[in-house]
Amino acid sequence: MRVLVTGGAGFIGSHLADRLIARGDEVIVIDNLETGIAGNLPDTASLQFYRASIADRDVVRSVAESHRPTVCVHAAATYKDPEDWSGATRTNVLGTHNVVQAAAECGCRRLIYLQTSLCYGPSPAALPIPLDARLDPRGAYAATKTIGEELVRLFSRQWMSLRLANIYGPRSLSGPVPNFYVRIKAGQKVYVADTRRDFVFIDDLVELLEMAVDSREVGLYHASSGYDIGIGELYETVADELGAEPTGTIVPRDTEDVAALRLDPEKTRRTFDWHPSTPLGEGVHAAIQYYSAHDVQTVYSHLTRPYWSTGAD
Repeated sequence: MRVLVTGGAGFIGSHLADRLIARGDEVIVIDNLETGIAGNLPDTASLQFYRASIADRDVVRSVAESHRPTVCVHAAATYKDPEDWSGATRTNVLGTHNVVQAAAECGCRRLIYLQTSLCYGPSPAALPIPLDARLDPRGAYAATKTIGEELVRLFSRQWMSLRLANIYGPRSLSGPVPNFYVRIKAGQKVYVADTRRDFVFIDDLVELLEMAVDSREVGLYHASSGYDIGIGELYETVADELGAEPTGTIVPRDTEDVAALRLDPEKTRRTFDWHPSTPLGEGVHAAIQYYSAHDVQTVYSHLTRPYWSTGAD
């Protein structure tokens, strides 16, 4: 089939593109390379790459009309500057509208949206968080991604939104693992908030995405392990992988930061028989191998006060 992957040069999108091409699909990628990397994409006739922003309605429409994809996986989002509400609105809201509209006009059968679990806000009423929990997004990234999800729900006939746990692995340039890596390698202080998160390795997520692409299931799903670990434990795993003494300072979490984020994966398990299986140590090892091989020094965060580096250096 032909699959349009927005944000396809980024972390999740590029891994999905690899998987789809390997099985014989044609992949079309739109990415403005704000945080994506062209080198993440394979050099093959099975992939067509367009360097452009999804906020450019004419480009999105032209690409969709030219290729008429069977499925669209909408993974593009901006998170480079957590204070940039204008940029977040332009990409995550207007851009999502452009993608939804273009998909409908070109006859795309199915649209899959990647949503952040930050949509539930800092004080979820229950753990694990159920799919029908109240939404309370805070900050530019979470708020605009949540509006984007609503656009997909309202204007797509066969849609699926995967609300993601913390996804980590090679090519990821945001989140605690790459940030811990960069700070430890640079000899910087690391402040670790006393919080817990649900982590899923990229290979496990791509397995689920492949099934989602092929299915006709509609609605909301959690892409999560159903378990959480302390960020302090994750930091120690990264430090151990680097052969460094774990000297990070545990600090109280910010008042806007959720103490524990664990999603209920029961519907996903029941529908797709999907169970993330990569052990944390194995996943962290693969990520650190990538960062070392590519001398990664620039990383990002969509959080104003990241829970892995709270405090002043």
